[in-house]
Amino acid sequence: MDTVNSDVGSFGSSTAIPVVTVNGKGLVTGVSTASITTALTVGADSGSDDSVALATDTLNFVGTANEIETAVSNNQIQIGLPSAVTVGSLTTSGDVIVGGDLTVSGTTTTVNTETINLADNQILLNSNETGTPSQNGGIEIERGTSANKTLVWNETSDKWTVGSETFVAGTFEGNLTGAVTGNASTATALATSRTISLTGDVSGSASFNGTGNATITATVADDSHNHVISNIDGLQTEIDTKAELAGSSGQAFSASTMNATTIDLGDWTITQSGSDLKFAYQGTDRLKLTSAGALTVENDVTAFGNA
Repeated sequence: MDTVNSDVGSFGSSTAIPVVTVNGKGLVTGVSTASITTALTVGADSGSDDSVALATDTLNFVGTANEIETAVSNNQIQIGLPSAVTVGSLTTSGDVIVGGDLTVSGTTTTVNTETINLADNQILLNSNETGTPSQNGGIEIERGTSANKTLVWNETSDKWTVGSETFVAGTFEGNLTGAVTGNASTATALATSRTISLTGDVSGSASFNGTGNATITATVADDSHNHVISNIDGLQTEIDTKAELAGSSGQAFSASTMNATTIDLGDWTITQSGSDLKFAYQGTDRLKLTSAGALTVENDVTAFGNA
């Protein structure tokens, strides 16, 4: 005969639920209780874990001003970002797209990229300067173990400067101040014509403005130079050639031949014989002049003129 549970009383509480046992005939054969969890443990990335009493506590999802905002409605909790987000430090592993303006209020902006593409056609430096400029502005290139290089607007001199470096350009337009090296490939004329003059024993001058060649007509001052024949290369040979006495290729005009005892004039010769001079024509003596001034004529004498 089947029996029915004889336990009498109420079963279950805020911390336990009743457990009813029913047999195959539908009869309750036993009633007991089972404990239930009444606390929920919550944790986060930081801080200590906490416990929420499910029966009495309310679990709140609280955001951070200007960072995270939360809202509850219809048994739903929404967690999102406000329209204006303030983040102490943000690191992303993917792309970041900014739909509006990007304002950076820090003192240093570091961009670790190999290439920067800007749609702006001008870059504004020293944008916070509102009064009299006092700071230089420009671009500095990091060169690792070598000295950095700069292109700077110098507020003291009011000029662009690259320091002591060399600036290379295919074409330069404008006025140049200071020392300039190199050669101009083309030039129209000198800004100011110059006169080129010769001074000393040689005189002459010409005006030069760069538009054409300049020619100087030189004048050598009289008696300004004294030379002997040996000072001038080839002069002795030229004199010997020009003044070679006709009929004798070996009788040249020189200091040595002027002291010779015979001068060969071709058909005529003049020979010193002792203190006398003999004049011969084709080897035959015709005249003799003594040191006393006596003139002797060989063969006939023909005189011309009026008797």
